[in-house]
Amino acid sequence: MSKNKRWDYILEVNASRVKLIEGNATPLKQGLRVLKLETILKRHRRFGEHVGYVSFFRAERRTFPTGLLSKAIKFIKAFKSDATIKIINKVKKPKLSKVDKDILEGVELYEYQLEAVNKALTHQRGVILSATGSGKTIIISAILAELNFNDLSVMIIVPTINLVRQTYDEIKRLTGIKAARYGGGWKEIGKITIITNQSLHSYLRNFNYRTDIPTGAAEIKLPKDDKLADFINNVDAVLIDEVHLSTAPAWYNATMMAKNAWFRIGFTGTVDDRDSERMFKLY
Repeated sequence: MSKNKRWDYILEVNASRVKLIEGNATPLKQGLRVLKLETILKRHRRFGEHVGYVSFFRAERRTFPTGLLSKAIKFIKAFKSDATIKIINKVKKPKLSKVDKDILEGVELYEYQLEAVNKALTHQRGVILSATGSGKTIIISAILAELNFNDLSVMIIVPTINLVRQTYDEIKRLTGIKAARYGGGWKEIGKITIITNQSLHSYLRNFNYRTDIPTGAAEIKLPKDDKLADFINNVDAVLIDEVHLSTAPAWYNATMMAKNAWFRIGFTGTVDDRDSERMFKLY
């Protein structure tokens, strides 16, 4: 390393993505990718440069998802064991407090529920394994109560219209908060918005995107919901029900567009660690 160069790598950390400001991109290109058998005979346009792989390092922008930061550092150190790494933190982490077991109206949290809530508020990113009957909506509501107390905007992603209704009713009952609903005839946007993955998919389809057609690639241009786009781009926190489904393109892309949301907590009853691509997306 030269006298004038203090750092081999400089990484700028944002809520959604990390940017490689300085350093050799080779370990990130090689490490932050997984083999995708379906693409061995076909170039994968969205994620990768290499046939047969899904790459999570975007070479043209020199960025990768923030959740893969620890893996990226590991790959850099494997590539150059004495590499010096500077982390520039651009994240505005919310200052949140732990809650008591009586945070909700008319409900006292069980110890495991209280532990899950306070770990989420402390770590602010991660997945809560919540089996059927464990009171997932209670955990979500308790987290939401603290986020709302700190005046944070929140996007709650659920897989079905029925869960929009159920989540809306339970949050209102447990916290007194009247959330906005998006999907199934509702097109409300509020500080706290419950939205279906189908609505996110529709939003993304109405966003300029590229698609493959028999004669090549085409740019599809349709009007988008500007209010929803603005909400996603500026939301402070994301809560994802059935987060194992968020590895599907619409959910994954929408959550990556939430570039200001450092706070990201998912809920699921199962994690399939046999699928490398899904696990990387989950991270």
